Amino acid sequence: MQTTHPNTPSTPARAHSGLRTVWFSLLVDRALSA
Repeated sequence: MQTTHPNTPSTPARAHSGLRTVWFSLLVDRALSA
């Protein structure tokens, strides 16, 4: 991970939130198609 913007601590949190959203959507998709 490159820290090009050290003054923006919300960027990693936003990326982590995005990953959780994608993971959750995949989980829901599998549950619906099961």
